[in-house]
Amino acid sequence: EQQTGILKEMLVKMADTGTEVEITHYLTNKGAWNVELAPWSLTIVRPGGEAIIPNEPFISHDDYLLSARRTVLWHFTDLSDPRWIYGSKFLRLKNDANKEAPQKIGVENEQGWAGFLQDGTLFIKRFLYDPTKTYTDRGCNHEVYTAGTFMEVESLGYLWNLEPGKTATHIERWYLFANVKPGKTDDSLDSAIQPLLK
Repeated sequence: EQQTGILKEMLVKMADTGTEVEITHYLTNKGAWNVELAPWSLTIVRPGGEAIIPNEPFISHDDYLLSARRTVLWHFTDLSDPRWIYGSKFLRLKNDANKEAPQKIGVENEQGWAGFLQDGTLFIKRFLYDPTKTYTDRGCNHEVYTAGTFMEVESLGYLWNLEPGKTATHIERWYLFANVKPGKTDDSLDSAIQPLLK
């Protein structure tokens, strides 16, 4: 890129069997000075369906008092919007063609995966979380965004102070599963997803 001096590349590897796809994102500094940056991987999904963000595992108040993770909102985020579904195990954001107002949320996702479910097909995206690193957007390594028919399931790498000639990398692994029956509750969705994550 002429303006940034950053060379952007993606290496896509498909598994010999199954649906796994490994995507390695490369950002190489071709400029003359250090650049602070973080890889940002946007996966645009088809209209309809819902993004799935796993919550941190439940621990009783009697057993643990510290916070579980960061959750980051944007100025245009409206938590009263009916596209948001709050459950004990998942935070979900529905895509609705009739609602043009954008919605976005970011989280510190230590579970290292996110999903998108539509008509029984589940897309899983896996990505790294490193607690020793600094992430952008106040500590997010995962974000979802929607507006009208548009939806993104995003993962973010950590911040690099990238020297000239050096390369930052960020790896995602994608999976597709057919005939997923999520049911109508958080527990039934969890029962459908957990075996697939293994």
